[in-house]
Amino acid sequence: MSPRLRLCCFALVVTASLSVAPPLTAQEAPAGWRLWSALGFGGGGGANGEGLALVGQVVFQRSPHHLALRATGIGEPYDSASCPMGDVGLLYGRTATGPVGHATIASGFAVTDADRCGPTAGGQPLTLGVPIVAEVALRLLPFMGVGLQAFANLNSRGSFGGVVAFLQLGWLPP
Repeated sequence: MSPRLRLCCFALVVTASLSVAPPLTAQEAPAGWRLWSALGFGGGGGANGEGLALVGQVVFQRSPHHLALRATGIGEPYDSASCPMGDVGLLYGRTATGPVGHATIASGFAVTDADRCGPTAGGQPLTLGVPIVAEVALRLLPFMGVGLQAFANLNSRGSFGGVVAFLQLGWLPP
């Protein structure tokens, strides 16, 4: 399956999962706010290639509201001819919490660099993208958790996506 077809399938699954958001939002998280950071590693790719994915984010959560400032990068560290891609964005979503973790669906806007090696490489490679994230996390300790995050960035220059495993540190949802 080509990377573009895989990305389209991934975007379709994420979009379909957004229809699950109303049942998730019916479950209110405890009152108060939470703040944590997360760093994840995994794999990803898009129209311009595949490689190692790195995700970093700072998350603020109040009740079921999820607000994240996140950065994503995908590149092949051992191939100098690869075309790295990434984004920096602000995402809003909804979170369902349970006794041992949380599940989140979020989307937003990001400054995206998706065509560094393409025809616009000599010009302005930045564009506006729409990042979409679905994540599930388990709280191991009150200040530490682990999880999986599937992500995509839909943009006009070369959409991309991937999956990362991440570590969370901070004040996590109960």
